[in-house]
Amino acid sequence: MIFQVIVLAGGLGTRVRELTKNDMPKVMLPIKGKPFIYYLFKFLKEQGLTNIILCTGFKKEVIKSYFGDGKIFGLNVIYSEETSPLGTAGAIKNAEKYIYSPRTFVFNGDTIFNIDIYKLLEFHIAKEAKISIALKYMSDTARYGKVVFDSEGSVTKFAEKGNRGKGYVNGGIYIIESEVINKIDKIPSSLENDILPLYIKKGLYAKPFPSYFVDIGVPEDYEKAKKEFS
Repeated sequence: MIFQVIVLAGGLGTRVRELTKNDMPKVMLPIKGKPFIYYLFKFLKEQGLTNIILCTGFKKEVIKSYFGDGKIFGLNVIYSEETSPLGTAGAIKNAEKYIYSPRTFVFNGDTIFNIDIYKLLEFHIAKEAKISIALKYMSDTARYGKVVFDSEGSVTKFAEKGNRGKGYVNGGIYIIESEVINKIDKIPSSLENDILPLYIKKGLYAKPFPSYFVDIGVPEDYEKAKKEFS
Protein backbone atom coordinates (compact mmCIF):
# COMPACT_ATOMS: atom_id res chain seq x y z
CA MET A 1 0.00 0.00 0.00
CA ILE A 2 1.16 3.53 -0.81
CA PHE A 3 0.91 5.61 2.34
CA GLN A 4 0.12 9.29 2.25
CA VAL A 5 1.41 11.86 4.70
CA ILE A 6 -0.22 15.13 5.62
CA VAL A 7 2.29 17.67 6.93
CA LEU A 8 0.80 20.65 8.77
CA ALA A 9 2.79 23.76 7.86
CA GLY A 10 0.23 26.55 7.71
CA GLY A 11 0.58 28.08 11.17
CA LEU A 12 1.31 31.75 11.78
CA GLY A 13 4.23 30.99 14.12
CA THR A 14 3.35 33.80 16.50
CA ARG A 15 5.71 32.60 19.24
CA VAL A 16 8.73 32.69 16.91
CA ARG A 17 7.82 35.83 14.99
CA GLU A 18 10.94 37.56 16.31
CA LEU A 19 12.89 34.92 14.35
CA THR A 20 10.78 34.66 11.18
CA LYS A 21 10.39 38.47 10.92
CA ASN A 22 7.03 37.75 9.24
CA ASP A 23 9.00 36.79 6.11
CA MET A 24 8.65 33.02 6.31
CA PRO A 25 6.66 30.20 7.94
CA LYS A 26 8.34 28.86 11.06
CA VAL A 27 8.94 25.49 9.33
CA MET A 28 11.37 27.35 7.03
CA LEU A 29 13.60 28.60 9.86
CA PRO A 30 17.15 27.63 8.86
CA ILE A 31 19.32 25.03 10.54
CA LYS A 32 22.76 24.29 9.09
CA GLY A 33 21.78 26.16 5.92
CA LYS A 34 18.56 24.24 5.28
CA PRO A 35 14.99 24.86 6.43
CA PHE A 36 13.79 22.87 9.43
CA ILE A 37 11.13 21.10 7.40
CA TYR A 38 13.85 19.76 5.07
CA TYR A 39 14.98 17.52 7.95
CA LEU A 40 11.42 16.33 8.53
CA PHE A 41 11.15 15.45 4.84
CA LYS A 42 14.49 13.64 5.07
CA PHE A 43 13.14 11.61 8.00
CA LEU A 44 9.96 10.76 6.07
CA LYS A 45 11.92 9.69 2.99
CA GLU A 46 14.16 7.43 5.11
CA GLN A 47 10.98 5.70 6.36
CA GLY A 48 9.66 5.25 2.84
CA LEU A 49 7.01 7.96 3.13
CA THR A 50 7.41 10.00 -0.04
CA ASN A 51 3.82 10.95 -0.93
CA ILE A 52 3.27 14.20 0.93
CA ILE A 53 0.27 16.50 1.13
CA LEU A 54 1.73 19.74 2.45
CA CYS A 55 -0.82 21.97 4.17
CA THR A 56 0.32 25.56 3.76
CA GLY A 57 -1.04 28.95 4.69
CA PHE A 58 1.02 31.86 5.95
CA LYS A 59 3.81 32.73 3.45
CA LYS A 60 3.08 29.51 1.55
CA GLU A 61 4.98 30.78 -1.49
CA VAL A 62 8.27 30.55 0.47
CA ILE A 63 7.79 26.81 0.98
CA LYS A 64 6.57 26.24 -2.56
CA SER A 65 9.48 28.05 -4.17
CA TYR A 66 11.99 25.95 -2.19
CA PHE A 67 10.49 22.46 -2.56
CA GLY A 68 8.41 22.70 -5.73
CA ASP A 69 6.91 19.29 -6.52
CA GLY A 70 9.56 17.62 -4.34
CA LYS A 71 11.06 15.57 -7.16
CA ILE A 72 14.62 16.80 -6.65
CA PHE A 73 14.35 15.69 -3.02
CA GLY A 74 13.01 12.25 -3.99
CA LEU A 75 9.49 13.15 -2.90
CA ASN A 76 6.07 13.67 -4.42
CA VAL A 77 4.72 16.87 -2.87
CA ILE A 78 1.28 18.32 -3.51
CA TYR A 79 -0.01 21.45 -1.81
CA SER A 80 -3.23 21.94 0.08
CA GLU A 81 -3.42 25.70 0.40
CA GLU A 82 -5.52 27.78 2.77
CA THR A 83 -6.28 31.45 2.21
CA SER A 84 -7.25 32.07 5.84
CA PRO A 85 -6.32 30.15 9.01
CA LEU A 86 -8.28 26.89 9.22
CA GLY A 87 -6.72 25.36 12.36
CA THR A 88 -5.05 21.97 12.39
CA ALA A 89 -8.28 19.98 11.91
CA GLY A 90 -9.51 22.43 9.30
CA ALA A 91 -6.27 22.05 7.37
CA ILE A 92 -6.64 18.26 7.41
CA LYS A 93 -10.24 18.57 6.20
CA ASN A 94 -9.11 20.95 3.47
CA ALA A 95 -6.63 18.29 2.30
CA GLU A 96 -9.29 15.56 2.19
CA LYS A 97 -9.76 15.98 -1.56
CA TYR A 98 -6.23 14.65 -2.10
CA ILE A 99 -6.59 11.59 0.15
CA TYR A 100 -7.16 8.22 -1.49
CA SER A 101 -5.97 5.84 1.24
CA PRO A 102 -8.13 4.46 4.09
CA ARG A 103 -5.80 5.98 6.69
CA THR A 104 -3.30 8.81 6.65
CA PHE A 105 -0.18 9.76 8.60
CA VAL A 106 -0.28 13.32 9.92
CA PHE A 107 2.85 15.18 11.07
CA ASN A 108 3.30 18.60 12.63
CA GLY A 109 5.67 20.46 10.34
CA ASP A 110 7.50 22.17 13.21
CA THR A 111 8.35 18.93 15.03
CA ILE A 112 10.74 16.05 14.51
CA PHE A 113 10.06 12.92 16.53
CA ASN A 114 12.42 10.18 15.38
CA ILE A 115 10.10 7.20 15.84
CA ASP A 116 9.70 4.00 13.84
CA ILE A 117 6.43 4.95 12.16
CA TYR A 118 5.68 1.34 11.21
CA LYS A 119 5.58 0.38 14.89
CA LEU A 120 2.92 3.05 15.34
CA LEU A 121 1.09 1.64 12.31
CA GLU A 122 1.20 -1.91 13.70
CA PHE A 123 -0.15 -0.61 17.00
CA HIS A 124 -2.91 1.35 15.25
CA ILE A 125 -4.06 -1.68 13.25
CA ALA A 126 -3.88 -4.05 16.23
CA LYS A 127 -6.05 -1.72 18.32
CA GLU A 128 -8.46 -1.08 15.43
CA ALA A 129 -7.98 2.58 16.33
CA LYS A 130 -9.71 5.55 14.76
CA ILE A 131 -6.80 7.82 15.71
CA SER A 132 -3.38 6.92 17.11
CA ILE A 133 -0.90 9.37 18.62
CA ALA A 134 2.84 8.97 19.20
CA LEU A 135 3.77 10.12 22.71
CA LYS A 136 6.99 11.49 24.19
CA TYR A 137 7.87 11.31 27.90
CA MET A 138 8.73 14.69 29.43
CA SER A 139 9.99 15.58 32.89
CA ASP A 140 7.84 18.73 32.68
CA THR A 141 4.64 18.67 30.62
CA ALA A 142 3.58 22.28 31.32
CA ARG A 143 4.16 23.56 27.78
CA TYR A 144 2.29 20.74 26.08
CA GLY A 145 -0.33 19.34 28.42
CA LYS A 146 -0.36 15.72 29.50
CA VAL A 147 -1.90 12.73 27.71
CA VAL A 148 -3.32 10.12 30.09
CA PHE A 149 -3.93 6.58 28.85
CA ASP A 150 -4.74 3.15 30.29
CA SER A 151 -2.83 -0.14 30.12
CA GLU A 152 -4.29 -0.87 26.67
CA GLY A 153 -3.15 2.46 25.29
CA SER A 154 -6.65 3.93 25.16
CA VAL A 155 -6.58 7.67 25.87
CA THR A 156 -8.67 8.56 28.91
CA LYS A 157 -7.85 12.24 29.44
CA PHE A 158 -6.01 15.32 28.22
CA ALA A 159 -4.63 17.43 31.05
CA GLU A 160 -4.50 21.20 30.63
CA LYS A 161 -1.33 22.99 29.58
CA GLY A 162 0.43 24.86 32.35
CA ASN A 163 0.33 22.04 34.89
CA ARG A 164 3.88 21.12 35.81
CA GLY A 165 5.05 17.58 36.39
CA LYS A 166 6.28 14.57 34.48
CA GLY A 167 4.26 12.56 32.02
CA TYR A 168 3.60 11.89 28.35
CA VAL A 169 2.90 14.59 25.77
CA ASN A 170 1.52 14.56 22.26
CA GLY A 171 4.51 14.14 19.93
CA GLY A 172 2.79 15.60 16.86
CA ILE A 173 2.56 12.35 14.86
CA TYR A 174 -0.81 10.74 14.18
CA ILE A 175 -2.46 8.03 12.15
CA ILE A 176 -6.02 9.02 11.31
CA GLU A 177 -8.69 6.91 9.64
CA SER A 178 -10.38 8.55 6.66
CA GLU A 179 -13.79 8.20 8.30
CA VAL A 180 -12.60 10.58 11.05
CA ILE A 181 -11.55 13.18 8.50
CA ASN A 182 -14.85 12.76 6.68
CA LYS A 183 -16.75 13.66 9.88
CA ILE A 184 -14.90 16.93 10.52
CA ASP A 185 -17.65 19.51 10.03
CA LYS A 186 -16.34 22.57 11.86
CA ILE A 187 -13.86 24.90 10.16
CA PRO A 188 -11.74 26.51 11.50
CA SER A 189 -11.13 23.83 14.11
CA SER A 190 -8.32 22.34 16.13
CA LEU A 191 -7.33 18.69 15.96
CA GLU A 192 -6.06 18.85 19.53
CA ASN A 193 -8.99 20.73 21.07
CA ASP A 194 -12.00 19.91 18.90
CA ILE A 195 -11.44 16.45 17.40
CA LEU A 196 -9.26 14.31 19.68
CA PRO A 197 -11.51 14.76 22.75
CA LEU A 198 -14.46 13.36 20.76
CA TYR A 199 -12.66 10.02 20.46
CA ILE A 200 -11.62 9.55 24.09
CA LYS A 201 -12.55 5.94 24.93
CA LYS A 202 -14.00 5.75 21.41
CA GLY A 203 -11.03 4.68 19.33
CA LEU A 204 -8.33 7.14 20.37
CA TYR A 205 -5.10 5.34 21.26
CA ALA A 206 -1.59 6.45 22.18
CA LYS A 207 1.80 4.77 22.07
CA PRO A 208 4.94 6.11 23.82
CA PHE A 209 8.30 6.21 22.04
CA PRO A 210 11.69 6.97 23.65
CA SER A 211 13.01 8.61 20.47
CA TYR A 212 14.65 12.00 19.90
CA PHE A 213 12.11 14.83 19.91
CA VAL A 214 12.33 18.53 19.10
CA ASP A 215 9.59 21.11 18.49
CA ILE A 216 10.69 24.54 17.23
CA GLY A 217 7.46 26.25 18.28
CA VAL A 218 9.32 28.50 20.73
CA PRO A 219 12.67 30.29 20.25
CA GLU A 220 14.57 28.33 22.92
CA ASP A 221 13.76 25.01 21.26
CA TYR A 222 14.75 26.37 17.85
CA GLU A 223 18.13 27.25 19.39
CA LYS A 224 18.26 23.74 20.87
CA ALA A 225 17.66 22.22 17.44
CA LYS A 226 20.42 24.33 15.90
CA LYS A 227 22.87 22.99 18.47
CA GLU A 228 21.79 19.35 18.25
CA PHE A 229 21.40 18.83 14.50
CA SER A 230 24.45 17.56 12.70
